[in-house]
Amino acid sequence: SLAEKRRQEEEARQAKRDAARQRRQQDCNTGSCKGDARKLDPEDGRAYSIQQLISKYRDIYSEREVLRYWEEECLENRRVRVDPDDNRVYTYEELRSKYTPAFSDAEIKAYWEEDCQPA
Repeated sequence: SLAEKRRQEEEARQAKRDAARQRRQQDCNTGSCKGDARKLDPEDGRAYSIQQLISKYRDIYSEREVLRYWEEECLENRRVRVDPDDNRVYTYEELRSKYTPAFSDAEIKAYWEEDCQPA
């Protein structure tokens, strides 16, 4: 039946997610964990590591639910970076607007490249 097929598809997707989680855990156990990888949380637009996101939602969602959210909803965007001043995510243009006229374009560019981390 259609309901049975959907249930099987969901179980298959969940098995893939569980396998990915186990691979990540194994990577962490062997020292190649990308624990500093950050993604944008669509709820507030801020960048978080997976551990930060788990902590943020600890009282609301299970770790499994947060991991699913991280994999399926949180955004990887190489064109944005995190400003260490306020831990918010900006495009270069947004960062430039934030710091102009207090800083020169050259200073803003250097800050973007050297201090702001990819989200």
